[in-house]
Amino acid sequence: MASEIPVVRHFIACAEVVVQPGTRNATLRNLIHAIVRLPGEPFPCICEQVTLYAVLTNGRGEHDLAVELAVDEEGAERSLRLSRSRHVDFGQDPTLVHGLPIRVRNITFDRAGHYAFYLLCDGRRIAEETLEVR
Repeated sequence: MASEIPVVRHFIACAEVVVQPGTRNATLRNLIHAIVRLPGEPFPCICEQVTLYAVLTNGRGEHDLAVELAVDEEGAERSLRLSRSRHVDFGQDPTLVHGLPIRVRNITFDRAGHYAFYLLCDGRRIAEETLEVR
């Protein structure tokens, strides 16, 4: 059996992904590029949920996918959180397109700045989505 790491066509942060039952159609609701606190709201800022949606193709075989959250601290990156891995079988047809919604709950942002979500495949970063927290 061939094994090939998938190519990420899109990796998008949003509030929610709704997948239509019995179809491959997905609706992404409320795309997120920044999290803005209310005036006077102190840190840490807790976000109840962010849903990441990955569109993958060219993958073959079985792989373990995970999400890492990191923050940029004066040019140096610090990893904050790593999700449990999720085992995915991409089959053997590299032309198939796979849509993968990933919920991340109870995210704590300790300060304003740039944060990055990384999609990992077998421990290797294959996609990045950045957010600004203000």
